This record gives sequence, structure tokens and C-alpha cells, in this order.
Amino acid sequence: MNNTTALLTTLALAASTTTALAQPAGELVDSVKVDEAKEADAVAPPTSRRHARMLLEGLAIQANTGEGWGASNIVDWQLGFKGSALTSKLGFDRDGWRFDGNSFALNAICHPAFGALTFFSARKNGYGLAESFAISTLISGTWELFTEWAEYGSINDALSTSTTGVPIGEAAHQIVRNWRRARYVLNVGAGSQGGDAIVSLGGRIALDTLPTEGSGVVTGGRRVGVGIDVPSDGEGLRGVEAAVKTSLVGYYAVGENHRVFAGASAEFYYRDSKDREAREGDMLATVAAGPTVDVQVRHGDVTLDVGADLYADFGMLEAQAYESWRAMNPSARIRNSMQDKARPYYYAAGATIDPRINVGYRCLSVGGKLVVSMFSSLDGADRDQEMMTADPHMTDRDTMAEAWLGYERGNMSAAINSRLHARSGSMDTARGTTTDHTTMLTVSYAR
Repeated sequence: MNNTTALLTTLALAASTTTALAQPAGELVDSVKVDEAKEADAVAPPTSRRHARMLLEGLAIQANTGEGWGASNIVDWQLGFKGSALTSKLGFDRDGWRFDGNSFALNAICHPAFGALTFFSARKNGYGLAESFAISTLISGTWELFTEWAEYGSINDALSTSTTGVPIGEAAHQIVRNWRRARYVLNVGAGSQGGDAIVSLGGRIALDTLPTEGSGVVTGGRRVGVGIDVPSDGEGLRGVEAAVKTSLVGYYAVGENHRVFAGASAEFYYRDSKDREAREGDMLATVAAGPTVDVQVRHGDVTLDVGADLYADFGMLEAQAYESWRAMNPSARIRNSMQDKARPYYYAAGATIDPRINVGYRCLSVGGKLVVSMFSSLDGADRDQEMMTADPHMTDRDTMAEAWLGYERGNMSAAINSRLHARSGSMDTARGTTTDHTTMLTVSYAR
């Protein structure tokens, strides 16, 4: 996808989801208790499928190629404008499909926005969740085949464009249709991270349209959450953390003193932390899906919420051991997403587990969460593999442990949050580790 189209799709998605910002993963998406969301027994009635309108919108997206048929991507025109370029991609072999070396921002922000835009367009035109994913995949796939004719088909784009469109696009669709039922929270916080004083602005939104009694099976985004957190310090913007989560299918059971949801969900997570003297910067973007469970039990004035997700991930992330490895191999030429890049990163398969618990007593709450992710690099099939002299295997572990104590009165709440974040990784024999501790006092307003 060229930069012009990426920017337009990002702006279009932002325009369609202006009210859908929340506070990020970790405490981010799952921090809003289930019973805090304004519930409804039924969602808005389905819209009739608009096939002609969908076709026109899909063609309009494809037509936006920028200058000179994607000329901004001329560096990627390695296959040339000839028939063999298309046939090699249609053969789905390594001769036609490779990992590209576009910037982290393009691959971790703009391509997900493109997938979300096409998915949201399909949902807006009356298609179901699975149908919208298929339409988004078709548009993304034809872009790889035809709009980017002279380029290798991008493996990472295929893995992260329409798949990321599911959590972002479905959350946007549900919030737009049910915005009056959602619970919105705005946050202002102050504290320290790694010894630096920081302030943070953010928010979150939760929407829950599960039935309020009985039991059964539901599909689609009946439970969605979106979050963003933007910390700053004396040097300016310190980073951005954001996440979007939506249910896909699940079983619910609601009784007088309990509420259960067990099923599958999808999530997009993004983190970009800037370099500081006390710690190195960090980049991580994942699209993930897997089983999820949330249980709430009430007894008198006490409410217990427990839950967990178990995800399979496709990730784009900074290698924690890269600087050490590069010092040991200064002249080696490696994969395109790392070679000569100001902010190198790699593609990986991964797995994440995140158990969580919150106990509420009247106006008080205390809880904690642990998020552990393991990543292993997807090696080979690089866009510039013929020029590579080294292809080291990389692994990284990302761990966040946090705890909070909160007080709520009316629409206002205050919480003390403590989070320990640790990153460790290997790159062949090189090793790298980074840790930082954050303590925040956050004041929130909920509507």
C-alpha cells in the first residue's frame, strides 16, 4: 500500500471512530468491569446488504493508488510490470511472496487502518462479521496482486491487514451503532517511570450488548473495548500505547449474582516508546485471536471479576538484542526491515496469556493483571534475501505485571497503579534486557 492511501485510510477510520478512544491494554481494555458498561438486551436491527454500494466503495479504495500507479513504492518494484510478476504471486510460492521492509509506522498503523476501513465499510453495508472479513481480505489481496503488480506479494500485509481489520473495524461498527449504550472514561495521570516524572492523558470505552439474563450463544462484537494512553515528560511525547478488543463468538450465562462469558476474541495492540536516557525505546504491534473467559460473582457489597485470554499472535517488534548483535556483526547485511532502518524491527509468531482479577467492595476496588508474551522470528523469504549475508533467529519475551487500588464516587474515580514492564530477547548468541517501573496516580471521569 502506498503512503498516500495509507494516510487516507487512517484519516477515514479516525473520522468514523472519533468517539471510540479508550485507555490501552494491560489495564487498558479489560479494566472496565463488565457491569459498568450500559447493557442492552438487543442490538440494533441488521441492515440489508448493499452489494452495489460495497462494490463501488471497494473499487474506489482500489483506485486510490497515488501518483504513477503507486510510484511512492518504486523501490519495491523488483518483479517488474510483466506477466511473470502476477503468475509468481498467484502460485503462492516463495518466488512471489516475501516479507517487506516498509517502515514500522506504515506496517503497524496504516495497514491495520486500511483493513479496518474495508471491514467497517462492509459492516456498514449490511454484511456479517465473517462476510466482512472475507471482503476485507479480498480487497487487500487484490491490492497485493494488481495494484502492487510489480512488487512481491507482502506476507506480513496478508497476515496483518484484514485480520487487524476485525477487532478495529468491528469495535468501530458496534460503537457507531450503539454509542449511547457505551461507557466512556477519560483519564489524567501523573507519576514516575524509570525515575522520570511523567504525565499521561488517555481514555477508554466499553460496550457490552450481551443479554442481561438467561444463557445462550452469541456471535459478533457483543463486547468491545478500545483504549489509548499517551504519556509525556520533560522532553515531550514519551510514547503511545493503544489496544482494541472485540468478542467474536461465545457462550454467556447471567444469573442473579453471577455473569459468565466464555468464547473467542480478537485484539490489536500497539506500543511505541521513545528512547530516553534511563531506558531504550520499544516498538511492538500485534494482531491476536484466541479463547477468552470473564466471570463476575457478586455477594452482598463484594464483586469479584476474574478473566483471562490465551492468544496466538502475529507481531512486529523491536529486537531487544539487536544493538548487542550489531556490535558483534557490524558489516553483516540482514533483513530489509532492520538493515539501514532508523528503527529496526522484525516479524514474529507469538503467544500471549493475560490472567486478571479485580475485587470491588462498595466504592473501593483492588486488582492486578499479568501479561506474558513470547515471540519467535519468522525467518527467510525476505524482500532482499539475495543480498543478505546473515539471517539470525530472534526471540523476545514481553512481560507486564500491574496492580491497582481505586476509589469511585459518582462519575469520578481515582486510582493508584503500579506496573513493572520487562523485555528480554536473544539474537543468535547476543542477549538484551530492559526493565522499567511505572507508578501513577490517575483521576478519571466516566459517562
